[in-house]
Amino acid sequence: MVSQRVQFTEWSDAHIAGQPARGTVVSAEGRAIKRDGLPLAYSTVIESSDHPQLDFRFPGAHEDDPWTYTPWLRIDRQDFDRCPICLSAGELTKEHVPPARLGGSVLTLTCKRCNNVYGGFEDGLLARVEHRATMHIQSAALPGGEARVKNVIVRQAENSAYMMSTWNGWWPPHIGEVIEGLGQFRYRFEHPCDCVVYVAIVKSAYLAACVALGRIPEPETEPVATAVREQLLRWRDSDDPHLKTATHFNDLHVRYNAPIREDSTVTLCEATHLATGMKREVLRMGSQLVIDWPIDAAQIAMTPDGSVRVVVNVDDKS
Repeated sequence: MVSQRVQFTEWSDAHIAGQPARGTVVSAEGRAIKRDGLPLAYSTVIESSDHPQLDFRFPGAHEDDPWTYTPWLRIDRQDFDRCPICLSAGELTKEHVPPARLGGSVLTLTCKRCNNVYGGFEDGLLARVEHRATMHIQSAALPGGEARVKNVIVRQAENSAYMMSTWNGWWPPHIGEVIEGLGQFRYRFEHPCDCVVYVAIVKSAYLAACVALGRIPEPETEPVATAVREQLLRWRDSDDPHLKTATHFNDLHVRYNAPIREDSTVTLCEATHLATGMKREVLRMGSQLVIDWPIDAAQIAMTPDGSVRVVVNVDDKS
């Protein structure tokens, strides 16, 4: 089950230098509240009795990107008469690519089963992108000696001060007493497994590639796309606690923490590494996701009306 696909940090002893202080938010910048009511602050200025103002930053939000991107094609919605993943022609449902909280919009349709199963993977992707984790705490002061708190967010300011909060701002009373009382406690963090994040991004990228092509790839002409689709089906149907990938997936470069951009469209781009000049064909999806073009090698062709379309050259990639 997807709920088993988690990984843990090592247990650590708490070392709190000085009394923790409750802070007041002076200002915040970031993602607006989405339809599920969850905003996300990329920069939060906190004021407390110990510090006039501290700016706690979302990890990676304001870093310089080592890549530059030349957009080739913006990918807009197209629906097919069957699910692009399992090829089922049954009940089809709207599919956001990437997830709506990452700036995605409805890009195509998938069957109800694929939509539901991959929705579980996307929950893990969202937790990773939003840097949320479940915090496990051990302390003699806790009932039963151990407790856990879901959706804990940790941010750091330039002076190494840490801000720790929960998604909705509420801490269980006994947890707050342990942390603020400077008692002895140990902690570790539980994150969704890397494999869950990888699967969710590959699924979105495959759907985006199908829409860019304007059709569902055929096994006879697009062997790479077919291998990706078959792998997606194996992941969907697997009960293994850790999902494995085929060897030819090892070179599929995936990023879920690229520097945040305002443009949240799905775009096929040429990425150029600033230091080495290396070039890759990539999909930029939403605010932070970047992945190599996941199917047979893409080429851009001009149409008579001056627009562009994607074609594939099977000889360029195997």
